Amino acid sequence: MYDPKTHLSRLIGLFKPNQWLTSLLIFSGAIASAQSADSLETVLKKTTGPARINLQLKIADAYSSRNWEKSVDYAKQARDLSREYKNDSLLFESSLVLSKSYHGLGDYENALSVGSDALTLAFNARSKASSLHHLGRIYESRSEYEKALDFYLQAIPLHKSIDNKQGLANTFNSMSFVYKGMGQYEKAIQILQEAKALYEAAGNKGRIAGVVFNIGLMTMEMDKHAEAIPYFRKSMEGLSESKEPYKFSSYYNNLANCYQKMIDKNPALYDSALYYGKKNLAIKRRVKDYRGIANANNGLAATYERNSVYSKSYAHALAALKIADSLNLKAVKKNALDYLVTAEIGLKKFEKLNDHFVSFSKVMEELNEETSSRNLTEMATKYETAKKESENQQLLQANLQQSRLNRIFGVSGVLLLLMLMALTYFYRGKQKANEKLEAQKRQIESNLREKEALLREIHHRVKNNLQVISSLLNMQSYYLDDPRMINAIAEGQNRVKAMALIHQKLYQTEHLSEIDFQEYTEQLIGHLATALTEPGKNIRSSVNGSSLKLDIDTAIPLGLILNELITNAYKYAFNGVDEGKLQIDLKQDDAHYFHLRISDSGQGLPAGFDESKLNSLGLKLVHMLIEQLDGSLTITNEPGASFYIRFKETRLTA
Repeated sequence: MYDPKTHLSRLIGLFKPNQWLTSLLIFSGAIASAQSADSLETVLKKTTGPARINLQLKIADAYSSRNWEKSVDYAKQARDLSREYKNDSLLFESSLVLSKSYHGLGDYENALSVGSDALTLAFNARSKASSLHHLGRIYESRSEYEKALDFYLQAIPLHKSIDNKQGLANTFNSMSFVYKGMGQYEKAIQILQEAKALYEAAGNKGRIAGVVFNIGLMTMEMDKHAEAIPYFRKSMEGLSESKEPYKFSSYYNNLANCYQKMIDKNPALYDSALYYGKKNLAIKRRVKDYRGIANANNGLAATYERNSVYSKSYAHALAALKIADSLNLKAVKKNALDYLVTAEIGLKKFEKLNDHFVSFSKVMEELNEETSSRNLTEMATKYETAKKESENQQLLQANLQQSRLNRIFGVSGVLLLLMLMALTYFYRGKQKANEKLEAQKRQIESNLREKEALLREIHHRVKNNLQVISSLLNMQSYYLDDPRMINAIAEGQNRVKAMALIHQKLYQTEHLSEIDFQEYTEQLIGHLATALTEPGKNIRSSVNGSSLKLDIDTAIPLGLILNELITNAYKYAFNGVDEGKLQIDLKQDDAHYFHLRISDSGQGLPAGFDESKLNSLGLKLVHMLIEQLDGSLTITNEPGASFYIRFKETRLTA
């Protein structure tokens, strides 16, 4: 029997090479601060002549990524003034900056028009290479990979002609995303390694971090999601979200993608995928990155679709489609229509289903993916052929050198042979002793593996038993009518889940005796945020405690403390407001004391607050657990409630 829904699903499968849009962030220099832009604007009021043009360009750069509209405005002023002074070099520079600002704003038509003007104005190899590279990035953003690759390939020989290793590395970095568009991820990683080697030779740590991030991105595209996450975390070391919003947005987006792809093996990661997806969308909205907003909405649509929450998947896909239509983003539109059609089938909303599917088929034809991939492969072959010819010339020189060395090695070989004979005699005697030691080592390692397997199984069973307890509490709540009792059981469930998560982390990590504080806390917040955040509210959270490890004797009470204080923040701190922030910091001093601070931007503690007179079970539990850690608690208003806990880690002793 013909089933329209089944037929439609099969057609969608044919056109769905990749459901997830991933962030194609190429790391760049740090974004100028607001104070820098303000101070430059003050100086600009007193500046005249060509110096004013340079200031306008600096201000345009300071506003880049933070306020693209202002960046465009100042770049326009610089270009107009350059024309007035008939300064060709500044006219080129201002045109290139203006094109980059249009690109950041998502106005690709103007970006291409002004970028082409800049290429015409280029006055030497360096300026021409910069223009070609930038035009390649614009076409890459438009998913026109054939044109993007053509411009990158034109830029490469110009970089080499002036020995511009930094520019060459930048172009290699960008070219990796063309290979990504072709689905050639291993080749993308290979060219990223070439870029990384050039950055390392120049000692450019910031660019190295960017390449590490992009290697993680390509690894993720190869469906190696667990392997990709360490690359992303490594690239973000030492960075701040407030100063690097674009980098953190891309970081959150890719963590969301990885966790989303791992849901089938571990359904508990669904909350983490949603948590990071929402953090990505919040930053994209804050910096007014409209293409990024569309991609973030598509990412959340895919996550909700994965869990069959079709109503929310539909809402996010529809938001992405509106932006894609307004900016003519075909690849983004394709994904939005993909999720929209799937959600409409799940919701049985058939009014516009046919229109959306026809639109989906049309945009697929426009993208013409099969032909595009073939043409891109031909373009890539041109680059690889040229590269191979260069390598062959180098190989010829190496062979001549090798011929001279062979004569030297012939004499050296005889001497080495005599030395090896002497060494062999001594080696045989030592080998017998080593064989005995090796046998003992194998026995020790075998015993250790057995103990680790047993300990891992114990943690796994404890986690399963805690989940059973949580399920029993959940079933019990179905038979209750008293809201206070239902709430009490829900709080009990959260406490059990906080402990279960610790045991889960212990058996999933290489070291069975300790857990990563930041990763555990972020997943705990993700679970509590999903359960407690009221509709329409945007509560941002930030966790600082990278590289700190906690043993189980410390992690269990600390996890329960975090559960209680985070729960209180979500339930009481943000009443009457739509937005807020929750901050969690953990540091360790030289005396091995830990300093934990949990603070929020909410309404703070009530006047006359006295913790000693409270009858709250949660705060009593917090005090009891802090005593167990032999710690102390200080509560203040800063404004917003702030809980400062000082304690010393307790280690298991034999």
